[in-house]
Amino acid sequence: MHRSIVNISRIKPYPQSTTLIHCTCESPRLNHAHSLGNRTRKIEYAFDPVSIPTEKRPSDSFSFLRPERIAFHAFQHANYITPPSVGVPWPTSFPSSLQSKYWVEVEETARAFTQEIVERRSEVKDAKYLDAIIEAAVSMVVNTVPMGNLTRTKILAKLYVFFFLSDDVVESRNRVTGIPSNDELQNGQGPEYTVYDMLAPAVLSEDAVQGKRLLSSVVAWVSAMKESAPERFLTLEDYLTYRVADFGTGAIFRSVEFACHVSLSEADIQAIAHLQSLCEKHFLLTNDLYSYAKEAIAEQKHGDPVLNVVRVVQHLMNTSVTAAKAIVRQIIWDVEHQMHHEYAHLAQNASKSQLTYVQGLIVAVAGNMFFSATCARYAQAVAESRLHA
Repeated sequence: MHRSIVNISRIKPYPQSTTLIHCTCESPRLNHAHSLGNRTRKIEYAFDPVSIPTEKRPSDSFSFLRPERIAFHAFQHANYITPPSVGVPWPTSFPSSLQSKYWVEVEETARAFTQEIVERRSEVKDAKYLDAIIEAAVSMVVNTVPMGNLTRTKILAKLYVFFFLSDDVVESRNRVTGIPSNDELQNGQGPEYTVYDMLAPAVLSEDAVQGKRLLSSVVAWVSAMKESAPERFLTLEDYLTYRVADFGTGAIFRSVEFACHVSLSEADIQAIAHLQSLCEKHFLLTNDLYSYAKEAIAEQKHGDPVLNVVRVVQHLMNTSVTAAKAIVRQIIWDVEHQMHHEYAHLAQNASKSQLTYVQGLIVAVAGNMFFSATCARYAQAVAESRLHA
């Protein structure tokens, strides 16, 4: 990765304020995937967190994400988005992003499930907070796991609402929004965990094998969140290793497996392990890069600690925040380059299940970039990020 670190002294700044064009395409609600056309979800924000230009390498990577390939059976539940055409900065080698055709149904499901949770809780949450939770959960589901059918996507909508309520899970230990420990699950005993108990039957009834894997990954993620972060990281790899568990990429990628309806053997998992680790890195680096401004403001206002790759690179390289962001962008490019070559190598002899899953991972990574670049929670901390009507 060191070869992707640029000479900061040669980078010339450019103005941060850029005029962005807001363009969306919406259609009346229809019931069938094949007739939903290009009905895409309205976006209100878009931004690029890097304010100085970084070298963008010419690329013909990930050809399966090009418009002419959208007819693939695996993509039947998704619509195609070319981010620059809707005003979203797209400094990446991914040709496009996909979005679930069922985003209207996902919104309805997420809102109803959130209301159901609220009614079971003793404390009252601010309406704006709940709206932000719903918005983030819906956007992440429809953009990072767009390959699922309607039933599975609605189940994942509920799960992602739970993901975004994770602060309550860890900090308040609220039994309503909490999750049982591994010991409690194994013993079949312990107190009632309302949201988990609401989610688990739906997940398992849809697919007992994949559902069990998905729920186990969620339990592992919540357990990892309870661990205290190290005070400092000596290397970037140390940070990424810690954050893979803390951020929950395992649970996110299990949701990709669930959405794609594929069953992977141990041999399959070993064969795709390197590509999956690259996808994990990309997911983390992108999320951190786009969320840094929000985290920095929270630090200034409330003293919240910043656990972010931008801060890690800033300290390791003894450089500015602006330069650290540019370095992270170049590292992301390097990871994409490695992802493309590993995917091309795997695709030569991959089984149908392997190919479907690794394409799902790459779709998730591209979707995470679109989610991050348009996420209101991140964008509201960045000037000039609101799109013009």
